[in-house]
Amino acid sequence: MPIHEISKELVAGVLSSMPTLPVLNLADNEIREVGEHLAQLTSLTRLSLTNNRLHRLDHLDTLVGLIEVRAADNHIVSVDLAGLPALKILDLANNHLCSLADIRAPTHTITRLNVACNPLSADPAHTEEVLAIFTNLARLDGVRLRRQGISPTASFGEEPKSASTALPRPRPPGLSPFDGGRTAPRQLPDSPSRPQILPHACEVCEREVGRAEAEVELRRLKEIETEHTTEKEKRAETEAEVKRLRDVEAECGKERGKRAEAEAEVKRLRDVEAEYRKEKERWGRQEAELRRLQNSEHVFLAMRGPMEEELRRLRASEEKLLEERERWQDRQRSAATLCGGTCAECEAEREVAEELRTQVQGLSSLVGPQKSANVTRVRDLEKELFETQSVLADLVQDMGITMQELYTAKERISSFTESADSN
Repeated sequence: MPIHEISKELVAGVLSSMPTLPVLNLADNEIREVGEHLAQLTSLTRLSLTNNRLHRLDHLDTLVGLIEVRAADNHIVSVDLAGLPALKILDLANNHLCSLADIRAPTHTITRLNVACNPLSADPAHTEEVLAIFTNLARLDGVRLRRQGISPTASFGEEPKSASTALPRPRPPGLSPFDGGRTAPRQLPDSPSRPQILPHACEVCEREVGRAEAEVELRRLKEIETEHTTEKEKRAETEAEVKRLRDVEAECGKERGKRAEAEAEVKRLRDVEAEYRKEKERWGRQEAELRRLQNSEHVFLAMRGPMEEELRRLRASEEKLLEERERWQDRQRSAATLCGGTCAECEAEREVAEELRTQVQGLSSLVGPQKSANVTRVRDLEKELFETQSVLADLVQDMGITMQELYTAKERISSFTESADSN
């Protein structure tokens, strides 16, 4: 789709993508005026506006780096390029320029000028007029010039060896010095269509201009191809890097998820470990209590034998005393029956019986409480021992379950630690 104007958006797009663009080709479009936006591309050195619909060539004063301007095959009637001090190549072939006064350009820097196929080229003397004004020309209308200081074999695009030694030609009468003044356009005789002004010269010019444009276009295409290849390689590298970074980001996301799960598991296991430590402390206290009870049991068992032996001895003594008592009572009853209980012997027997009764009562009072206390103590110790054995069984069962959980937790912590170290 052809371009109709050099819009602000077009220039902004060029600046955003290539801010230091040196070459701009806008040929073969439908541009009617240069406009003021093109002046923003201050890095341009070569500009092509060939084959458009321009009527004026101006608004390029800010592009001071331009060394080549091509505007052939337009409808240009006036040119204002006086503000381009570095301009060397100017192609205005096949336009509507009627006089050199319509061309304002730096006369001492331009080395190649093409005004062929314009109304002004119908005058056979226009070559002398051009050479008188543009004193450093090496080519005119696509033809090499043979003059002092310019090599006749210089190729297209090569600078003259000594442009300062060229002999100035006298300015024809009626032309201004191109310092801002302009003369009225020369009135040319009626002539047929433009291609018939100088048929042979136009054909030569068109061939030379076509060859030059082809060379320039070839160089431009090669530069574009090189830039495109470089950009393509950079884009491929960028895409590969973006893909790699995305893969790394996805892997990091997975690793973050795994790490979060590992941290949660480690936290849970630490809580389990803290709970286990509390349980272990409680078990320690219970084990100490159990050892105390076991020691008490050992003491009780150690004391039980002597106590039972003493109890049996006391019971035997009691039985012996009771038998002795019964025997003395029988004797006392027999003596009382014989003497009526008044003799001295009966009295002695009664005293002995009373003494035996006192001893039996004392022994009963001694054995009874001791026996009751020992029985009560034995029963309490048996009850405490039974309760301790129940608690010990529960503790052993709980310890077995908790130890199994602890070993499982430690194994999981070790596996998570090894996984985190490897990652």
